[in-house]
Amino acid sequence: GDSALAARGWLVFPRPGRLAIFDGTVLHGVVPGRGAPARREDRRVTWMVAFWRDVAVRPFGQDGLPGSSRPLPPTSEPFVAGGRSYTWHQQLRLDEATAAAVRSASELPASGEAVVPIELPCVWEQVTDEGATPSGVTEELPEYSSCFQF
Repeated sequence: GDSALAARGWLVFPRPGRLAIFDGTVLHGVVPGRGAPARREDRRVTWMVAFWRDVAVRPFGQDGLPGSSRPLPPTSEPFVAGGRSYTWHQQLRLDEATAAAVRSASELPASGEAVVPIELPCVWEQVTDEGATPSGVTEELPEYSSCFQF
């Protein structure tokens, strides 16, 4: 694995309907929003989809906890694994009127607008209970659990 922190990074701001495509072999993520929105319908939802040429689909373990490399369950019913029942995927099911509108829209020509990512002057910031370091520079590679909270 890597032994040094990345020195360069890029940012694409969120926008309704925006699609960002990038090399998934590089470190990537979604910057959290700034607190809870005043209205539930104003919350930002980010959905990541990955396409692999070759990937081993991981089955659910006996604990039923979610994880990566799992197929989307059918939206017609709750998904049960390891004694746990999941229903979030059912919210992705479209009613017939919406499904018909999507089919109709999919026949329209694409109107994509290219967006140039913004290069970031600082990729990593050391953050403590007192705040971030002014320089935003840290030399050592942080522990995985310090950066990625699942």
